[in-house]
Amino acid sequence: MKTFRQQFFSRLCHYIPSSLEQVETYGEFLRFVRESSEPFLRNRLPGHVTASAVVTNPDRTHILLIHHAKIGLWLQPGGHIEFPEDASVVATALREVREETGLHMLTLLSDRIFDLDIHEIPQRTDMPTHLHYDVRFLVEASMDEALVETEETRGIGWFALDEIDQLGVDASVRRLVEKVLNLDSEKMLSTG
Repeated sequence: MKTFRQQFFSRLCHYIPSSLEQVETYGEFLRFVRESSEPFLRNRLPGHVTASAVVTNPDRTHILLIHHAKIGLWLQPGGHIEFPEDASVVATALREVREETGLHMLTLLSDRIFDLDIHEIPQRTDMPTHLHYDVRFLVEASMDEALVETEETRGIGWFALDEIDQLGVDASVRRLVEKVLNLDSEKMLSTG
């Protein structure tokens, strides 16, 4: 039976970067995971692996975003890996969607990594500035299921893909939207 780290590294090795920027990010990810003895621990500095989900409706016309209370930006749902609860990074991404949105009827469209991102988290009283090595998976949900705000959010909603820029989202969310808009279902949704 593979360990959490072996499962993750296997997934990471199957990732196909979609741009030159993603090739660089992918290289940094690989280097970080190879060199770190505990890349998944929340208190591991200068950074750690996190997981999130790009949640779309079945027609791929909308994306679900939360307005993150601590960071102050519209982002996809996601967060830290919790041991022993999370059996994989996919499990983390799905758990975080449920916790941050109240959605429960989720369909993982592929167990392949959809996107990788490395971003800086600002200093807070309990944690210095650090990096999140975020692994993102593609998930589908119905827009009919009720959304539930939590203490981690200042807003939550479904947004049309062609209106995302009006929210002032960062470059990583714009990249996710572009990937959804350009989704080749044969290539991007195949499992393995």
